Amino acid sequence: MRPPFLGLMNNQRHKHAIDYVADVNSGVSAVALLPQLITVLGHKSTVGLSPLTFFLIALNSSVWFAYGIHRHAPPLIISSSLNALVSIVILGAMYIWA
Repeated sequence: MRPPFLGLMNNQRHKHAIDYVADVNSGVSAVALLPQLITVLGHKSTVGLSPLTFFLIALNSSVWFAYGIHRHAPPLIISSSLNALVSIVILGAMYIWA
């Protein structure tokens, strides 16, 4: 029996050039918030950051995560889950260090 998550990663559809561009963009997106997270954790300060921005990023990433699951798109699933996680960690830091 296969684990259910492997079924999400089975992406056997035909790929166009734009699909490859989107895959690369997903990789960039997955690491886009990491410098902000490193700065926040390194300085233990969230001064000047907007909670609304990170809430919206987390919400948006959750929608893209659901869409990635629906479309069986591993790059989208990975990048959106990482963005949502990092946004939630930054939001948590805002309330812990406020």
